[in-house]
Amino acid sequence: VETQVRKAMSELKTITARLSSTRLSPRLILRPATHLLPAPSRRSDALKETYAALEPEVNALIDDLFKEAATAQVLDPMLYIGQATRLRANGNPEAAVAIMKEAIQSAAKAGGENQQIFAVCDLWLAEHYLDEGKTDLAQPHIETLLASPNLRSMGQMLTGYRLMQQGDFERAAEHLSAAVAKLTDHGAAHALFG
Repeated sequence: VETQVRKAMSELKTITARLSSTRLSPRLILRPATHLLPAPSRRSDALKETYAALEPEVNALIDDLFKEAATAQVLDPMLYIGQATRLRANGNPEAAVAIMKEAIQSAAKAGGENQQIFAVCDLWLAEHYLDEGKTDLAQPHIETLLASPNLRSMGQMLTGYRLMQQGDFERAAEHLSAAVAKLTDHGAAHALFG
């Protein structure tokens, strides 16, 4: 396993070195890099020491790839979401939040439709803050979702969830009902609405 992971890392480093001279999206390189090691819950006990030894190197590679993409000003919200999700899963939620805020600022600077495309970063932040019970911090991101034509229903669902956390069940039901009407296949919306 160690030999295979190191070989894959070497290949990715070679591709990354050529990245600036190609039109290849960093996302295409970053995605396989995030899968070099299995998720901690899927690691076999027999290989835990090997994974523990490789993990810092893999994380450094992923961080370098992300920095390369950010430096190249790649406006792809999934790059930021992937990095933030990895950071949060690795016990660094503050860095994850900082990455998402950086993404939103980058999109705002770029202007145009980028702000609408990057509204999914507001979705990530709203869900993150609500999961931590920080309803006040979630609210501005929920408002962005409510203003987004493509994510309005998600904003309604999260508004309902926020209101439930605050004990305002009557108003929560109104928002969740509206969300369920639009998000017919979204299990969380139906679960919250009951």
